[in-house]
Formats: sequence, structure tokens, C-alpha cells
Amino acid sequence: MSVLADNNLKQVNREVAEVFGLALTSRDNKWSEVFTEKTPTRKDEKVTIIKLDNSVTESTDGGAFTANNIKEIGDYTITQKIFKDKISLGDFAEEFDNYGKIKQAAMEKGSDYAYQMDALAVAFLNNPTSSTAPYGFIVDGSSTKTTLLSATQPIGDTGATQSNLETGGFDKTHLNNAIVKLVQMKRHNGNIAGYSANRLVCTPTEAMAVWQVLNSIGEPESADRATNYINTLGIKPIVWDLLTTTTTSFLMGSKMVTPHLIYFVKLRPAMQSIRNQNTGNIEYQFKMMLQCGISDYEAIVGITA
Repeated sequence: MSVLADNNLKQVNREVAEVFGLALTSRDNKWSEVFTEKTPTRKDEKVTIIKLDNSVTESTDGGAFTANNIKEIGDYTITQKIFKDKISLGDFAEEFDNYGKIKQAAMEKGSDYAYQMDALAVAFLNNPTSSTAPYGFIVDGSSTKTTLLSATQPIGDTGATQSNLETGGFDKTHLNNAIVKLVQMKRHNGNIAGYSANRLVCTPTEAMAVWQVLNSIGEPESADRATNYINTLGIKPIVWDLLTTTTTSFLMGSKMVTPHLIYFVKLRPAMQSIRNQNTGNIEYQFKMMLQCGISDYEAIVGITA
């Protein structure tokens, strides 16, 4: 390889890496606003759902501590997925400056990988009533999976149920009903959790209606000067372009109370260049290793038509 070709290759590599990185970060991904990112330590990460006794024991001065047993009532496994692609740099592109198609292809790969990260996460919201793997989870100590949204969600293994589904379509009344469901939702031991509404995930189709209900200072559905109570709650709208459940929105607590929306990322989208020993050409290899999942319904209420 000539010195000219070597210098040109370094320039090509820099520019290809740059456009890949720019494309990767240009997508307005929503998964990071909904899911909590964690680093996995194994290929198959098992999430355990537990419950404690719902009582807090009053004691006396110098009295003994009352034991609270930890009971496992379900588990959920998230298995890493690997994505790998490559594009090749031809002989002429390496020797001369005609590598525009390679840069364009690298830009497409950056966009594709960013899209795929979002698509993996949104699939769980697009299938809220499915219990077919990887969707659905066990939270009642049985072998029966429940779905993300249901009018009869099991409250742990108590035998009682509760609804995290509000039907009737999105408007101020149904949103307020969902807020009430959220604040009155019980933990798996039967105690009321008191979750505060923090985020509302919706489709672009419903974005305008959501914004009006959440942000109007006055009542969004009247011409009078009554103050819009919902506006005072500080609920953040998250418009997710990949949601296909066009009539379903998801009201959630903060990420602090929804750690069961997990995105395990072992390797973020990355690119490297190598020389193929068979052809002698440069290959650009793209790779990521990750997967997400939802292991519980707590602090989530769906609003659907």
C-alpha cells in the first residue's frame, strides 16, 4: 500500500466513524425516557419479584425485632441479543476519494442501530395484553403469566386483584381516573403504594390531545376560567413515534418506582474497521449486544379506547 493510500484510508476511517456516530445520536430515542438502563453481568439476567409482610410491628423499649420473611412470587429472565453487520470498502475507494457510498451506508447503519434499540423497547408497550414470551410475567407465586395491562391484575399471592387499565379513550376524565388508579395501586403485599403520576407515553396521533390536557392552564374542554388541576401535577408527555397501539397511552410513575422496566445494555452500537484477509479489503463491522424487558405492572396504568 502506498503512503498516499495509507493516508487516504485513515481519512476514510475517520469520516466513516464520524457519520456513523452522528447518525446514531441523531434519532430522538424514547427508550431511555421510559426504561432504566443497567449493565448485565451474564447473558441471561433473572429478575426476581418479591413481597414482604405488609405489617409494621410495634415494639417495646428493648423489645426484639420481628422477622419479615422475603417471599419470591415470580421471576423474569432477560436474555441478551447480538446484532452484527458489515460493509466493505472496495479497492478504488481505498486508493482514491470515491468512498461516498461507504459513508452513506455507515450513516444508514447508525440510523438502523438507533432505530433497533428503540424498537426492542417499544415492542413491550405495543403488546400490552400479550403473555407470550418475551411479554408477560408472573407476580402471584403461580405458574400463570399476567400481562402488562389488565383489569384483573393479581396483587401478589393475596388472591385479590386490581385494575391498571382505564377504558373509554383519552380525555381529561379518563386521565384523572388513571391518576386515581395509580395513586391507589397496591403493592404485592396489599399496601397502597401511593404512586404519583410522572410520565405519560403516547403516540403522535394523540400527542396534541395529551398536550392540551396536561398543559392547558385553564380547563382544556371548556371556555370558562376554571383552573386545570392536571396542569399542576407536572406530568411529562413522552411522544413515542414507534408506538403502534394508537389508542393506548401509558401513565407511569417516575423511573425510581419503575425499575422493572429494564434495558440491559452490554455493548452499545459500535463500529470497527479490519482488513479482510481473503480479499485484502477494509471491512467496517457494526455490533451491539443488549435486550430489555418488563417484569411487573406496578406504577403503570394504561388508558385505552
